[in-house]
Amino acid sequence: MPFVLDASVALSWYLPGQGSFLAEAVYRRLNAGADEAAAPLLWRTEIAAVLVKSNRRGVLTDARARAALNDAEALPIALHDIRLGSEELYGLARRYNLSVYDVHYFELARRLELPLATLDRGLKAAARRHHVPLHQP
Repeated sequence: MPFVLDASVALSWYLPGQGSFLAEAVYRRLNAGADEAAAPLLWRTEIAAVLVKSNRRGVLTDARARAALNDAEALPIALHDIRLGSEELYGLARRYNLSVYDVHYFELARRLELPLATLDRGLKAAARRHHVPLHQP
């Protein structure tokens, strides 16, 4: 079943000590072609930004960070431009008590009527409060 994939799940695949049952199950199913995910366009930027930061801090080697980027690009993840204006982003972030980045994932799940795969506590809480289902692999 398709779902919306938050960057928190994907980043846990590549960062040391960040793994979880949910993340591992999602990765296995995506890698095997058993599932497909959707994400907002900023997903790629978020992944790259954290990997660059992790490389600069010495958490990941350059080779490992590049391998992670290539791996993430190869997975069946459809990127969507949900076109949120600044005022709309601000209003939704306030309404749902989310970061403006997390609003993109929340709104994509809501608009596509898909469950949301996330490790972010605040995003999970907003999903529960506003009846957006959470992905259970």
